[in-house]
Amino acid sequence: MPVNIRNCVLVDVKRGRFGVLGIVQISLPAPWLWQAEDISSDMATGSIFRAYEKGSEYSVGYILVVDVTNDPSEPDVSKLTAEDAITLEESLRREIRREAETSGRTLVKWSPPHLDRLASLPCLHTSYVLREEGGNWQQSAVRIKAGDRKLILMATFNVITEDALEGPLLGAIKGASFTRELKPT
Repeated sequence: MPVNIRNCVLVDVKRGRFGVLGIVQISLPAPWLWQAEDISSDMATGSIFRAYEKGSEYSVGYILVVDVTNDPSEPDVSKLTAEDAITLEESLRREIRREAETSGRTLVKWSPPHLDRLASLPCLHTSYVLREEGGNWQQSAVRIKAGDRKLILMATFNVITEDALEGPLLGAIKGASFTRELKPT
């Protein structure tokens, strides 16, 4: 049965570059095979790209790109100061811990969020490890405001694959670009 993907489009075959929601462009790194799925809820809309090793039916990680503009709990990071990031840390940690526990996972490691820049835009980077069935999973999220949209770009991988996946997945996020008019090439 064919899958109908609406939130992303392949915009550059040679570079494995996808457009998500007409806002973000991101290149998915080799050598993994990628499967896209739409995310559509009241609070988050976008795409998740799951990475697979050739011949495996199990995902080794994923890249998530979602618009969270409708989620009132998501901060507008475009004007955050270092002091704001410190204040925001406890509420982010509390919310991530609550979400994890609700889904049967445990927050086992937390790194304080820090302000950064992505594609010349201010962003907030958070990194943490969740324990769930199948091991411990590193999650590195970048919250950013592009135009009037609040976005999250996240790389997730099992910590036992950190040496192979961390650089390429985080590199894909760091190489993202933001626009309003993506057209296939």
